[in-house]
Amino acid sequence: MTPAEKDHIVAAFRFELGKVNAMPVRVTAVAQLNEVDHDLAAQVAAGVEVSADHGLVVSSLAKDDVPDRFTEELAAARSRHRDYDRTVDHISA
Repeated sequence: MTPAEKDHIVAAFRFELGKVNAMPVRVTAVAQLNEVDHDLAAQVAAGVEVSADHGLVVSSLAKDDVPDRFTEELAAARSRHRDYDRTVDHISA
């Protein structure tokens, strides 16, 4: 990839994640990017106010470190995701 293409990818992730208000979603997205490429994750993280520490696993966060409203939002998002998966499975069956 050319440097311009890499910059475009970083800018796109920053733009999209910058619109996300739920910090756990931002952290999860950067953690997933970190699984692919730490430099990419670090560049994106710098633009969306999260850490790109190596080996970050969202589930390893202590419950006390995450405000209740974020925990509730994450649980609701997971529930919506499971409901969506069931709907897709039903439609494709």
